[in-house]
Formats: sequence, structure tokens, C-alpha cells
Amino acid sequence: MLNLIGSILLILLMLLIAVVAVIDAFNELKNDDYETGIIIADIITFLAGIIPLEYFIVSRETFIVISIVSSIVVVACAIANGIYSRHFHIMHHVIRIIILGILLTMIIV
Repeated sequence: MLNLIGSILLILLMLLIAVVAVIDAFNELKNDDYETGIIIADIITFLAGIIPLEYFIVSRETFIVISIVSSIVVVACAIANGIYSRHFHIMHHVIRIIILGILLTMIIV
């Protein structure tokens, strides 16, 4: 039961991250002097955010590996986005890492 709850929460969180990445990319494109690195990081974040939808296609073990890799990619892109936009707040990323870690632990255990 805990595995199912963790999987559902992880999928919802990753989809939320993907939606926020798209919104951030569109907001960045509205600026006249947009940063290309931010747009690329947002696109990669979006793609990594929708990858856990493969939960319905792949086995449980493959889903765990996919989730771990996509979570690492999302965190790396968030850090890159913060560096490019010069608004890097480490606590925000630490909280994101902790939440993803808890959800992945719920799935693995």
C-alpha cells in the first residue's frame, strides 16, 4: 500500500514540476532578453517530469530506476536554472531533494 501511495505522490509531484517548468519557460520567453540556458533547463525539466508516467508501461524495478534518474535530472536542472537566472536559493533545492528522497524511499521499501 505504501508503494502505491508513494508512486502516486511521485507521479503527481513530477507532473506538477513539469507544468511549472512549462510556465517558467513561457514566462522567460516573454522577456526580450531571455536566457537560452533557462529555456533549455526548463525543457529538460519538463521531459524529466513527464517520464514517470511510464509507471503504467514498465515493471516496478524499471520504474524505480527511471524515477531516480528523472529526479536527479530535475534537481540538476533546477540548480542550473537558479544559476542562470542568478536567483539561486539552496534551501529550495534541499527541500526538493528531501521530498523526492522520501517518495523514492516509500516506493523502494
